[in-house]
Amino acid sequence: MSPSPDKRGPGNTNQRKEFLTSVLDIRGGKSAGNYRRLTKDVVIYDELDAFDNDIEGEGSPLSLGDNRVETSSFPKSIRGTTPGEDHKSLIRPSLEEAELILHRFLPCPHCGSPQRLKWKNFDYDEEDLSTVKYICEVNGCLIDNSALPDMDREGYWGTDNGEYYDEEKRAFFKHDGAVMNTPEHIGVRIWSAYSYFYTWRSLIYSYLEARRELQTGKNKKMKAWVNTKQGKTFKWEKEKQLDPSAFEKRLEAMGDRIPEEILYITLSADIQGGKDARIEREFIGWGLNSQSWGLGYAVYKGDAEFPEVWTHLDRDIDKKFTREDGVELPVSITCIDAGYAQKQVLNFTRPRERKRVYAVKGHSLPGKPVTNGFKRIGKNNARLYMIGTDTAKDTIFSRLAVTGQEKEGFCHFPDNYQKGYFSGLLSEEKAFNKKDSNKYTYQKKTPDTRNEPLDIRVYGLAAFDIGNPNMEQLKQQKCSSGEGEGYEARG
Repeated sequence: MSPSPDKRGPGNTNQRKEFLTSVLDIRGGKSAGNYRRLTKDVVIYDELDAFDNDIEGEGSPLSLGDNRVETSSFPKSIRGTTPGEDHKSLIRPSLEEAELILHRFLPCPHCGSPQRLKWKNFDYDEEDLSTVKYICEVNGCLIDNSALPDMDREGYWGTDNGEYYDEEKRAFFKHDGAVMNTPEHIGVRIWSAYSYFYTWRSLIYSYLEARRELQTGKNKKMKAWVNTKQGKTFKWEKEKQLDPSAFEKRLEAMGDRIPEEILYITLSADIQGGKDARIEREFIGWGLNSQSWGLGYAVYKGDAEFPEVWTHLDRDIDKKFTREDGVELPVSITCIDAGYAQKQVLNFTRPRERKRVYAVKGHSLPGKPVTNGFKRIGKNNARLYMIGTDTAKDTIFSRLAVTGQEKEGFCHFPDNYQKGYFSGLLSEEKAFNKKDSNKYTYQKKTPDTRNEPLDIRVYGLAAFDIGNPNMEQLKQQKCSSGEGEGYEARG
């Protein structure tokens, strides 16, 4: 450095470093003023995908920054980043414009075949991650993580088409060994599998953690994994639509007794008004590993203004189910939507709170928990739980997509569920904000579709969340009356 590096002064600040042959100016990338009054030979963009696409209305940061080097005899624009969201990424189109995209090719320690590391070629046992190996793409050799440093020492930078860069000769070559003209624009990609400091075992573990969260309807960990571990942009894709007819084909026969895998039962209800005034409700049974069973769906005609229609729910709250092993289970908790006829709902739930009958109300906002405590409202000081409906629907649709009866989150449905139920259950789809894909809401696929079955599932999930049962404890409990601590709600 021109000044002493251990002394602060005009030539050694957070924004300016003076060297014997050059000056490094450092600026924040989100202010248009920082791109002015500088003439340089090299511009370096650090964490490019964190820049705004339009800098205070004056244009792309790449255009503004590259203007600072256009008068140089040998201008250079260096762009580096951890990738971000695909739809607003600045590095992705820059890579697409490159003449060559280089990857790190490593020779197999067993057969010597050069190849770049790909995610799809990792082999592992989810129950024992010490077994992680990389499968040689050419001959199927099993490669251990410990071989990586030696492989890298013998590696080179090249393209999938066979072009490569010779570091000793400092030149680019075609696949047949002929020297190439130096490209004007190259891209370089690398990801965590090449790191000496981040093991393949850790890579797989972080992926499995992200995948588990994804199965609950959340994708923050998977988004971070794709960006920071795979080194790829995260692309929001429209979710695959579930087919109601597929559920109609997998209905399960259920007799007078319910499956013994069920450990906990909730009741959830939705209130509708107008010409077709009614109460719709569903019993849901819950088991280990987030599995669920529909135990009965019903529609009670009548307006919530009149007490007669509420008598049906009173009977339902006190209903008991007998399992195949003889154990009798009560309804542990009931949630009723108070979005319509709130006064009538609160008048019904308040005197029944000792039976764990609660009013709930949906709140459409991504990221909100399914439930987060309650508040007391109304003249009778009744409990009201607010529900994060988008989070709840994320979870429900994620579980509905699970196939295989033994898998975590699988939803079982009895053979007495009607065709219209599944149309209502799958009546909505996720609609993303075009400017910010972290923001979304659920909307009906068609305006005239009834969505009560989905809403009631949301309230059922909320009931389970409020009750917060210890499922392992319920599994061990042997009492047949359903009484005792294991069957009490802990919310």
